[in-house]
Amino acid sequence: MNVMSRWSLRLLDQLLPPRCLSCGSGVQDAGRVCPDCWKKLDFLQGPACDCCGYPFDFHSAALLCGACAIRRPEYDRARAAVRYDDGSRRMVISFKHGDRTDYADFFSQLLMQAAQSLNMLSAIVTPVPLHKKRLGKRRYN
Repeated sequence: MNVMSRWSLRLLDQLLPPRCLSCGSGVQDAGRVCPDCWKKLDFLQGPACDCCGYPFDFHSAALLCGACAIRRPEYDRARAAVRYDDGSRRMVISFKHGDRTDYADFFSQLLMQAAQSLNMLSAIVTPVPLHKKRLGKRRYN
């Protein structure tokens, strides 16, 4: 980054201080969450179903959860970064329906971290396109 870019970012931070993506309190860097909101996020780590990623409470000899064992999904593997609960719900809904595309970088970093547990040499990440009517409401896909 050149000197002019760094200077302009510092000026911008003075005029519009970075805010937590979740609660709006001040943070050091833009596009991040504050320590209090970070603590509220329930990261999905540890033992999980090999297919859908549903978390297990303990290490199990079973590689699949009950639902995947009964009816295998159409996909091979899936993972989520955080549990969809009170700690993450507002951010996810704001991203999906509130035109908060500034969450994209934060969420992509969380998803890349979650995907590391898959240990895949190659993978294809495929977006699921929105229907035209929903795309008109959300303005982005």
